Amino acid sequence: MRRDIAAALEDADLLDALSRPDVRQEWATAFRKSGTGTAEEKLAQIDDPRAAPLLEKIGFTRETARAVAARRASARCIAALREALSPVLRVRPAAFGLTGRQLFLLAISFFVCMVGIANAMLMAIAERFREIATMKCLGATDGCILAQFMMEAAMQGFFGGLLGTAAGFCIAVAKCAALYGSLVWSSFPGPAIAAGAAASVLSGVMLSALASIQPAWSASRMAPMEAMRVE
Repeated sequence: MRRDIAAALEDADLLDALSRPDVRQEWATAFRKSGTGTAEEKLAQIDDPRAAPLLEKIGFTRETARAVAARRASARCIAALREALSPVLRVRPAAFGLTGRQLFLLAISFFVCMVGIANAMLMAIAERFREIATMKCLGATDGCILAQFMMEAAMQGFFGGLLGTAAGFCIAVAKCAALYGSLVWSSFPGPAIAAGAAASVLSGVMLSALASIQPAWSASRMAPMEAMRVE
């Protein structure tokens, strides 16, 4: 990252120096041109012997100017490729910044999660029939039992969302670091990641609470004597 910053500062310094009026005038005199020329045009002439004294006068060597010219040419090539490939790579998001395929996969994953959570809640309730009957005999209302099971499911969704967000963050950072190196940290989108993490945890809580409604409702409507007879 330090090398990238130093190279960017070096490029800016050389381009600023080549754009000064006195340098433009000296360059035009040395090359016997009426036009002053741009900094990019001067970089294209650095291999000319007449450019060496002019570069030394502003404090740059020919090797430095060549490195700056190479980086500028590489940047122009990347920009041209990006412009040429933009019609092919451009994908318009359908909603919420997601494509249609991503929304479909997201809906399928939500459905699978809800089915899994509902199944886990049904199993938990089946193992706690006597506990439910005891609470009802002690005066617990249907609403109290319903709220208890929904709160349990919401807490499971909260901690599950935290663990899933942490695992996804670590995997994404490791992959990006392997591909892009130090650029991951120099352009780290902290606010966007924090917002995504909060949305993920909130989604886990909401999915768990919604999936637990039917099992919790069944548990709250259970008659005490019927629950006590279950082995």
